[in-house]
Amino acid sequence: MDKISIIVAYRNRDLLRVKRFLNSLNNQTNKDFELIFVDSGTELLLANEIEKQVSSYSFAKYIYNDSRGKDFNRSLFLNIGAKIATGDFFYFTDIDLIFHEGFVNHLHSLKNEYSQVYTRVYMINEKFKNYDDIFNSDVNSNSELNHTSGKGWLMVPKTVFYEIGGYDEYYTDWGVEDNDIYIRLCQYGLKETWTDHTKFPVYHQWHPSNERFHIFPEKWLDDISFHYIINQKKLKRNLDFGKWVKTEDRTILAILNNNSNIPTIEIAPFGLVATKTLHYRKIWDWLSEENIRCFKIIVPVFRIPKMSFAQSFLATIFTKILKAFNSPYSLQYFQKKERHKYFLPEEDIKWFFRKLVKETNLINDYYIMETDDKIIYYVEKSSSVIK
Repeated sequence: MDKISIIVAYRNRDLLRVKRFLNSLNNQTNKDFELIFVDSGTELLLANEIEKQVSSYSFAKYIYNDSRGKDFNRSLFLNIGAKIATGDFFYFTDIDLIFHEGFVNHLHSLKNEYSQVYTRVYMINEKFKNYDDIFNSDVNSNSELNHTSGKGWLMVPKTVFYEIGGYDEYYTDWGVEDNDIYIRLCQYGLKETWTDHTKFPVYHQWHPSNERFHIFPEKWLDDISFHYIINQKKLKRNLDFGKWVKTEDRTILAILNNNSNIPTIEIAPFGLVATKTLHYRKIWDWLSEENIRCFKIIVPVFRIPKMSFAQSFLATIFTKILKAFNSPYSLQYFQKKERHKYFLPEEDIKWFFRKLVKETNLINDYYIMETDDKIIYYVEKSSSVIK
């Protein structure tokens, strides 16, 4: 019987959620599987706890990919797991899921070289509490079955996954990597198949919304949408997918210890569009300068001052009035009519830096650190531009 490798990417989630996920795998009737648990840059104190928990299960292998200070890239982290996995079939999943005890056995019954197998899951709401006896509870009254457009939970033959170059690693954060690989697998000739959610249900644990869209750089969703559209007919991606980065490979970490000696670019707090171009140009020039090995970029962050309840209430009413009259002093008016005229450092530098990481070979390593009033980008340049 061909073994299944279950692959999950994780970062900074709570221990209880992880334990429920692991216990549901431990309770499987069919034990012919392995778990590749890719910790993708959890802070070290929590990572040590997670490693102990994961390693206590005989079927699990814990991998620490040191991406601290970097953007989350689900595609990359799942690809790393695939490069380490020993199974003949890969099942890509999320840490939030709880599986029926017959689920792995069901996966074995569906696996074949001609199918891409997906899973619909029940999304549990906040009201449900009886996780300890979830499969004997009236959980469905507190959950909703996700749509078939959600293709984040996939089983695919190892050989096919390798032939197409894995998930596309351009999609930083949670992009459209799942729909992208679906289209490519269809082009390869794999038939879309679904697990039986009625007999072998899978539940998605409720957790507070991550609201991840607010951390995307402005225009980044446009960038990944453009990449998604123009590459739909390109079957194979990533020249060298799934590069595992160990802590000893993170040369930027040593540079952080010499913070005071790092040349610094100070970004203006606000300005017209010409200011934006000047800052972009300065960062580019420093990346191209042969005699600079590393530098940091300090970007001011605008924060709304803390207000009392009364002040907050009055501000909300005032904002609604401005919006109703389409006032040039309202935020909505600025976003629609005036945004293109100005340089907003937090958004604009975030986008520009990500474009540099994704679309040039000038940056060897980086670390992004955020405080209450600023974002600091620590940059180590590629050796190709260092004298």
